[in-house]
This record gives sequence, structure tokens and C-alpha cells, in this order.
Amino acid sequence: MRRDEPSREPVPEPGLMIRLFGGMAIQDARGVDYLPRSRKTRAVLAMLTLTAPRPTQRTQLTGLLWSQRETEQARASLRQAVHELQSTLGSPWNRILVAERHCLSMDLHGVSVDAFTATGATAAKTELLTLFQDGFLEDLRGLDPSFDSWLTKQRRRLVTVARMSG
Repeated sequence: MRRDEPSREPVPEPGLMIRLFGGMAIQDARGVDYLPRSRKTRAVLAMLTLTAPRPTQRTQLTGLLWSQRETEQARASLRQAVHELQSTLGSPWNRILVAERHCLSMDLHGVSVDAFTATGATAAKTELLTLFQDGFLEDLRGLDPSFDSWLTKQRRRLVTVARMSG
């Protein structure tokens, strides 16, 4: 390759940051916002992020977010949420969502998540407890009774982790 020719190697995207405390947010290093518009799509993203890299069954997601709907309607709603998430993430970041026939998961390589950073080896002992002062996924409460129960369990789990590290 000649020096005056542009490189054909892909330029790596800046890292992505997912914030679950103090108001959910998803931004890259340049400040570009990737937060889905729909609250239920945000909930799917939050659940997949917190369970990453393990896959989550689609039936589990529909049972938590659309527990009061018929099965087919719940499946269609989940498909719509996945489509919105893929569209919102766009080509720079849609690789982090791994969609398979029966399950979904997140590949968080190159992604920073506040809840994980606050529990990492280099985190201050009280960092996770401090994050709780700003609330944890508060804007998602009330989506579905089953999701509210799941969210309460996640809060308890994270508080336990925070207390054990403190």
C-alpha cells in the first residue's frame, strides 16, 4: 500500500458506556447517545447487561416484561424491542447484542458498565453503595409486576455485593 492511500483497516469505535445508576444512559466516548426510546426496550437492555455474558431465554424476557399478555403478543413485543435496540445501537454497536432463535445475550467487550466497574477489583470499597444514592433503574419501575419483582431482586443482590465488599 502506498503512503498516500488511505488505510482500509477499520477504525475502532470509542468505548461504549452503559449507566444503570442515576438515570439509565448509553453513550460512546464522543458523547453519542444510544439509549432506546421505549422503556421496555431499555428494560431488555438492562436485563441483558446485568446477566451478560450469559444468554437469557426469550421466554424469560417476555414473562418478565409482558406477563399479562398472550404468548404471541408478548413474543411480537419482544421482537419489536429487539429491532428497536438493534436500530438504536446502529452499525457501530449492534454487535454487542447477540440475538439467537431462543435467547438473547450481550457481548460487553469494549463496553463499560457502571455496576460492574463499581464492583471491580480496583473500585473503592464504598463505590457501589454510593451509586445507589442516585437510584438504580428507577425510570423502569412499573413496567410489569413481574419485572418489578426482578428489579427488586437485582437491587437486593447488588446491595449485598456492595456490603460484602465494604
